[in-house]
Amino acid sequence: MTDISIFIPVYKESHQLPNILEKLVLQNVNKEIFVAIDAPDKQFLEKMQQFNSVKFIINQKRIGKANALNHSVKLSSGKVLLFLDADIELPDDPAFLKKIIKEMRHTDVLDIKKKVTKNSFLSKMTYYEYFTFNISAWIASEHLRKCPATNGAAFAIKRETFDAVDGFRNVVAEDLDIATRAFLAGYSFAYTKEVEVQNVVHSSWSKWFTQRKRW
Repeated sequence: MTDISIFIPVYKESHQLPNILEKLVLQNVNKEIFVAIDAPDKQFLEKMQQFNSVKFIINQKRIGKANALNHSVKLSSGKVLLFLDADIELPDDPAFLKKIIKEMRHTDVLDIKKKVTKNSFLSKMTYYEYFTFNISAWIASEHLRKCPATNGAAFAIKRETFDAVDGFRNVVAEDLDIATRAFLAGYSFAYTKEVEVQNVVHSSWSKWFTQRKRW
């Protein structure tokens, strides 16, 4: 069984994905990487051909984030399932996945710290949204070891927990939904500051709106 399976859903294309995959491929752990692409852009697919070790799942039409991720999980074998959005940047940390695997020894659900650079009005809005989420998750982790929410841009869950709550459902906030069901079922929760990701927020309203729809 693989130590960790990583899942990245994409709708049409992602400018950040090549950089994400370059960093994940270099991580020295027993891993497998799945990228599920709905309604892919042809030029984007051509760029992805360089990543031979990554397993791409191509859906010619949009089947939705929850369906794409559930299908990918069925094809995987990892003890730990790590879900990443395609609109993030990973740190230059060769131990990024090792740290997540280590943290998951002591919890069922792991929320990962998110950072946003405040360089526009929209990024400032997102920064305060994520700042509040980070603080709430940290407090819940420290004092309750349970939390009814997680931020789907980057989080991990044990396979047995994912299976027990029947994976993602087709709802608006599938990340909050699965965390709530894990919470109600009594599974443990932790928030880690040992690893973090950077959320890329577009500065134009049109691109930001498209990004939010994708999330």
